[in-house]
Amino acid sequence: MRHLVELIRHSGKYINQRAEIVVWAPKSTVKEYSLPSGVRVIGVPEFEINLYRRFLWRQQFMKPFIRKYCDVLFVPGGIGLSVAVPQITMSQNMQPFDRAERRREGVGRKRWRLEILRWLQSRSFERSESVIFLSKYAQEEVCRKLRRTPNYKIIPHGVDSQFHSAGVSRDYSSGFRVLYVSSVNKYKNQVQVVQACAALRNQGLSFKLELVGRGAGAYHSSVISEIKKANNSAGNEFIAYVGEKDFSKLPGIYESSDIFVFASSCENLPNILIEAMAARLPIACASVRPMTDVLGSAGVYFDPLRPSEIASTLEKLINDAELRAQCGRDAGLLAQRYSWDVCAKDTIELLINTAQNGLSTEARV
Repeated sequence: MRHLVELIRHSGKYINQRAEIVVWAPKSTVKEYSLPSGVRVIGVPEFEINLYRRFLWRQQFMKPFIRKYCDVLFVPGGIGLSVAVPQITMSQNMQPFDRAERRREGVGRKRWRLEILRWLQSRSFERSESVIFLSKYAQEEVCRKLRRTPNYKIIPHGVDSQFHSAGVSRDYSSGFRVLYVSSVNKYKNQVQVVQACAALRNQGLSFKLELVGRGAGAYHSSVISEIKKANNSAGNEFIAYVGEKDFSKLPGIYESSDIFVFASSCENLPNILIEAMAARLPIACASVRPMTDVLGSAGVYFDPLRPSEIASTLEKLINDAELRAQCGRDAGLLAQRYSWDVCAKDTIELLINTAQNGLSTEARV
C-alpha cells in the first residue's frame, strides 16, 4: 500500500493532462490519498471483507468498467485479470518464487497459499504487456522460473525523505539499542536474532533489542517464547517486542536506535533495509541477495539461519566505533539512490506509453 500512496502523491507533474488514473482501493484507506489532478480513487468495501468477495467484485464490476473505460490495467499485486486491454503487472513478493523458503513453511495452509500465488503470478507475468520488477535480482530469479520472459522494466521503490532526516549523531553512553523492524514471519528469522542476542547477553555484553512489526500465528508465538526465555535467562527484559507501529512513527524509532539488524532471507527489494540506510544506521545484515546488492560494502554480514554468525556480527559492530561510523555514513549515501519521485516518473511513463500505443486520444489507466 505504501508504494501506491507514494506513486499517487508524486504522479501529478508526470501526468500533465495526458491521462486519467483510476485507483480502486480499500475504502478505509481512501483518506490516505492526497490526490493530484488526473487521479481518481474509488473506495471498494469488498476489498476489506475476504478474498472471495474481492474476486466476485473484480469479475462483476471491475472487468466491465475496464472494458468500457480503460486503455491499460496496472496490477501492483501481481495477479491480473482476463481483459481485452494491455496489462502491466508488478512483482513485489519473492517468497512464492523461492523454493527453499516455500519448503520452510512445511505442509499446510501457508505452503499451499505460496504455491497457488506462484502459479497465478507466473501466468499473469507471462501474459502481461510488461512486468515491473523492483530489483535486478528479482527480475533474474522470477524470469528464470517462467515459461517465457516477458517485457520488463526495473523500477525500484523509493524511501521517504523523513528517514534521511532521522540520521543523527548517536550517543552510546546509555548502552546500545539494537533495532529490527519487520513483520514477524519465518523467513524474517526473528527467532535466530533473539537467540543470537541471548548468547551475547550471556557473554556479558550490555545492550537492548527492540523488535517492531505486526505478527500473528504459530511463528509469532515461537518468537514471543524465545524472547521470554532470553529475558528470564538474563534476569531483565533486555528484548522487547512492541508490535506494529504507525508508519509516521518509524523515523523516530530509527533515530532513537544505534544499530540495525536485518535478518530476512527472502526479499524482492528490502524497503525496511533502505529506510535504515537512509537513517544512517550501522547495519548487520543477512548475506543473501538482494540485500548484498542494496547495502554493498556499507554493512557487515551474517548467515541469517545461524545465530552464532548473527551474534558475532552484532558484537563486531558494538565493539568497533570506527566501523559503526563508516557503515552509517556509507549506508546513508547509498540510500540516496532510491527516490519515490523517480519511481513515480518511470511508472507513469510506462503506463502512459503502453496505454497510448496506437491511440490518438488521452490515455485512461
